[in-house]
Amino acid sequence: MQKKLVTLLALMFILSIAGTALAAPANPFGDVPTQHWAYDAVNKLVKAGIIDGYGDGKFYGDKAITRYEMAHMVARAIWNADKADAENKVLIDKLSKEYASELENLGVRVTKLEKKIGSIAVSGDARLRWIDDGSGNTKFAERLRFNLKADINDNTSFYGRFVGLNHSEMGTYKTSNDADRFNVADAALTTKGVYGTTVTVGRFSQIMDPGGYWMNTTGGVDGFKVTAGKMLKVTAGFANFGPYAAMQKGTVLSDPATTTSGEIKDAFFVQAVYPVSPATTAGAWWFKEQTGADSKFDVTSLNITSKLSPAVTLYADYGRNDIETNGQKPEFYHYRLTYGAANPAKPGSWSVAADYRKFEAGVNNSIYTTSMVGSVSDAKGWALIGSKAIAKNITFTTFYGFNAKRVSTNADIDNYTRCQIDYLF
Repeated sequence: MQKKLVTLLALMFILSIAGTALAAPANPFGDVPTQHWAYDAVNKLVKAGIIDGYGDGKFYGDKAITRYEMAHMVARAIWNADKADAENKVLIDKLSKEYASELENLGVRVTKLEKKIGSIAVSGDARLRWIDDGSGNTKFAERLRFNLKADINDNTSFYGRFVGLNHSEMGTYKTSNDADRFNVADAALTTKGVYGTTVTVGRFSQIMDPGGYWMNTTGGVDGFKVTAGKMLKVTAGFANFGPYAAMQKGTVLSDPATTTSGEIKDAFFVQAVYPVSPATTAGAWWFKEQTGADSKFDVTSLNITSKLSPAVTLYADYGRNDIETNGQKPEFYHYRLTYGAANPAKPGSWSVAADYRKFEAGVNNSIYTTSMVGSVSDAKGWALIGSKAIAKNITFTTFYGFNAKRVSTNADIDNYTRCQIDYLF
């Protein structure tokens, strides 16, 4: 175990980054005629408070300015586009296209601009991982995700996500368990200001606890949820969680009322989060499955996240299932202590964490629970996690689960090793 651990840590921390930023020189630009439509457009943006003219709060529309000066104003509008309403976003989009070459020369790339103020914003991530489950089975696997966001109006937005998986061995192709597949994971509308609440309807992702150990879905939850409150933020919803399980297993889900192969179908859920101090946030949640005789979960949980220092974060949670297994109400515990923070936007940043988990048999459903450190069903054990931003938007992470045992029998569980590299774009 020590040899493998040393190897993993060495692999992570010897990775380094190198980046060079090259600035394009400014070119001379011609004047913009005073009759040009851009003057009226910029004047409207100045009045809306999105840009500030020449810095004194004024814009001299009767004075000809250069395309270089106009591009500077458009650049300011781009970075303040979040303040713009739908009409002004159209103006910013039109101006950006008119002065695309000048903006490019100033370092404001049109591709970034289109992502920010276009009718739809596109982002994504890709992951390559290697797993050794300790039983002699090792494999590589890949994941690809595309995220789509769009503002429909000032109050309503759309979020969609496509997820492509290959969780089988590289060089193979499957259509069932560990399948190669591409899913419409998310497709949801969110509306703000509905009697002081925010309402999400459609197919969305749901995480029950901040650590993601009890439930951490990537889409596949069909229903609705309502969020209210400022300091104390409460979310309540009702949804069918079956599609997520079907996506993970590569199976067909034909009857939303029938539970098979361990899916959680209809369920109520409530979450509450409250910042008890600038450094500490407390949370609680309740999850109640509503699928008749197949219902297996009526779980209540408490959690806390606290910054013990600028570099050290403690996370802990506890939960209990009030539906009995083997004559008792099973419980779970999870603790994680993290030093540092691996931020993909800051090359060279890193973090290490020590993690302990205990899940009694029947307290959770392993389909919906993250398994990055090995078994999370009827299992207890330790893990070490290390992560480093090896370049901008590229993160390398290692997970090592050890000293794991079955809670019910105290039988040993094989050590678990996982290495992955994530790319954000």
